[in-house]
Amino acid sequence: MHLQELKQKTPADLLAYAEDLEVENASTLRKQDMMFAIL
Repeated sequence: MHLQELKQKTPADLLAYAEDLEVENASTLRKQDMMFAIL
């Protein structure tokens, strides 16, 4: 997934995606931090 695609997602969508990828503490991250954790 590209950065532009992540920027267009809502914080809720990013959180769901991050949880699917098993990003640690995803619910406590800011949107920007979550995007880079996903990348």
